[in-house]
Amino acid sequence: MVRQWVVLGMVLGSGCIDAGGQSGEYCRRDSDCVEDLMCVARACRPRPRASDAGPMRDAGVDTGPMPMDSGPDTGPVATANVRLAYLIPDGPDMRLCISSLVGGVEAGAPTGPLPAPPDDPVPFRGITPYIPFALSAGVGYRMKVYQETDTEAGCPDASVEPVIVADIPEGAVDADAYATVALIGLLGDDNFCGPTFDQPCGETRDARVMLFEDDPAIDAENNHLRFHNSQVNAPPLDFCWDPDGSGGEMPPVELFENVDYGEVTPYLTTVAIERGLLTLHAHVAPDMDCVPEAQIAQFLVPNAFSFLAGQFGEAGVNIATTFKVGENVTLFMQGVGDPDEPFPPSSDAALLIPWRDQPPPE
Repeated sequence: MVRQWVVLGMVLGSGCIDAGGQSGEYCRRDSDCVEDLMCVARACRPRPRASDAGPMRDAGVDTGPMPMDSGPDTGPVATANVRLAYLIPDGPDMRLCISSLVGGVEAGAPTGPLPAPPDDPVPFRGITPYIPFALSAGVGYRMKVYQETDTEAGCPDASVEPVIVADIPEGAVDADAYATVALIGLLGDDNFCGPTFDQPCGETRDARVMLFEDDPAIDAENNHLRFHNSQVNAPPLDFCWDPDGSGGEMPPVELFENVDYGEVTPYLTTVAIERGLLTLHAHVAPDMDCVPEAQIAQFLVPNAFSFLAGQFGEAGVNIATTFKVGENVTLFMQGVGDPDEPFPPSSDAALLIPWRDQPPPE
């Protein structure tokens, strides 16, 4: 059964499409398209777009360079910047296909697959770069997630069932905004939830789509952190920082409290965090902070995140290993928790990965 949700409004400007002049088909200039269509991002489209929507912002998986628009410059156009966080631990490596929706019906050939081969597909834990999307009046979009093997010959036809479908209405993301679309939950019926990690996870952990706005603005005097809990078998969590580690004299400080599965906190303004221990605790009570007996995970700064950044290769440049002033970071707790997890952890293990909500450092 295909899962389908309404997510956000956006237009994606890249892809692989067949030659011709009808809507969605390949073009290099306006004259390649039939009357009433224009060449936009090398595809015939009914609505114009500015010739350059701006540079791609790298936040993880490389989806390739933005295509050049060979149509005439019609002036500025509203854009939003969106990245995709793939946080489904039992999901296959995936690629995206995007179709226009006019009156709720798919129109023209789809854009994709993205990332375009031979670039690698998006794996579990992968986050795409921010991509600028033109916002067009009266047009919606349909985002289909396919397993990589189904896109070897391009975006598949209707006979191939996607893993996830998300309908994208007009106007859900404001112009000039930055946002994350997060795919969370499970595709299968797994029994590793509950206090003993062997109970059904249930419908509340079914795969679904989240949308939350990011803040790329730089605060030169502070660090901005927020926490996203997508670990499928985690209880509500308290998030703490012990500045001098578990053996020091300084008490731990609770940064986020009672963050349930599927929640993302507002940004918290803090001092720089360049050492110490980050700990996660099952929430006990509002007046009980950082309860040692309820601790379920710990991450040493910067060692734990330096190790993770190395595992992501070039994409790891946008994983924060410390949390400096002038940076905005989302701490993604993801995967499946297991108290008997060996080291190194398995591919779907529960991990905390801090992704910057800004361009990678020069």
